[in-house]
Amino acid sequence: MEDQAKLLTAKTLKKFTPLDRLNEKQLVLLASHHEIKEYNKDAVVVELRSSDNKEYFLIQGKLQLTAKDGKVMEIEGGTPAAMRPVAHLQPRQYDVEVLEKATFLLIDWMVLAQFVREAPRDGPAGVGIQLPKTRDPVELIRMKFHQELSSNNFILPSIPAVANTIRSAMGNDAFSTQDMARLLNTDPSMAVKIISASNSPVFRGTSKIESCSNAIVRLGLETTKQLVDIYALRELFGSKLNKLQNRMHVLWEHSQSVAAIAHTLASLTGTVNPEQALLAGLTHDVGVIPVLLLAEHYAGLIQDEKKLELIIDELRASMGKSMLTKWGWSTDMIEAIINAENWEYDSGVDGPNLADIVIVAQVHAWMGAPNKKDHPPMDAIRSFSKLESVGLTPEKSIAMLADAKEQISEVRRLVVGG
Repeated sequence: MEDQAKLLTAKTLKKFTPLDRLNEKQLVLLASHHEIKEYNKDAVVVELRSSDNKEYFLIQGKLQLTAKDGKVMEIEGGTPAAMRPVAHLQPRQYDVEVLEKATFLLIDWMVLAQFVREAPRDGPAGVGIQLPKTRDPVELIRMKFHQELSSNNFILPSIPAVANTIRSAMGNDAFSTQDMARLLNTDPSMAVKIISASNSPVFRGTSKIESCSNAIVRLGLETTKQLVDIYALRELFGSKLNKLQNRMHVLWEHSQSVAAIAHTLASLTGTVNPEQALLAGLTHDVGVIPVLLLAEHYAGLIQDEKKLELIIDELRASMGKSMLTKWGWSTDMIEAIINAENWEYDSGVDGPNLADIVIVAQVHAWMGAPNKKDHPPMDAIRSFSKLESVGLTPEKSIAMLADAKEQISEVRRLVVGG
């Protein structure tokens, strides 16, 4: 077992194609989405015309590949031919038999495909982008962000692979509870959080859930997906900063508050899915994270808090939109990100939508907060008038949220995943 662990170092993984395109961080993350499997002599590893969801990389041993026309070839671990996935195409074009005891690295092909898409590249997207000849920190940070984002070189924790895999897989009409459980079980930490969520008072179960599949049945596929995204976002807010770490902590606390209030408002009004509102509230300031990460490279910004906040106000929405677009999130979520601090926002429909819920939740979250932002009176904010159309006036919303303190606390505990 110890020898197998040594085989999974980044240096070893980078010998394989296309793993050689991944950066060090991606290789570390990939280590949690792999399987090491040994086959004895004469064992059949894959069969001609079969299909599965794995890529097989030969670490050591010797194989015989037999094509459908009878053509035979041999591959030995450590040779150039073994640096690529074995019998890559699906359905498989070869029978693969072990000639000498073989050890394989198995990786879920959807996970690998996602990592490769996110790998740094020196391609057309990054060609011709020049940093502006300006000392304006807003322009410097904006251009630096888009330059690095377009070439996948921005050092920002990605949404974990399991979240992206689930988001992609749910596009298939045949996607089932069993499929969801199988994907979640590839990330034990995420599976534990989902089971814990299913037992939360927020979902009011009558019996204790102890398995991932039962948790998904209680929550439903869509809610499970929303919660996976929520727990994946926690990694983003855990980004390691030095001098701006306190600012990141304030950002996370505020985002939790907005998320919990948005969930409660959505439950009270019945106009928006509460779990979607929870996710939107948690995500509404995600565009601040790259600003903070990039600002650390400019000593003047670290020392000038007012200037930093002005830059955050200027770039938060556009950077958040770029990130959610890159992740393939819905237009409703992106609209909520863009308009979270747009006090004149009007969706053009009568009732409140997701963006309205986030806007109102923000204002409530700032009540009594030391870092409160300036905003118009509640009755001058269009989104509050949308809530009035479903019977929730500013005064009523204040009173109802005060009565729902325990519910809000429960939702905050849900967000943390404890």
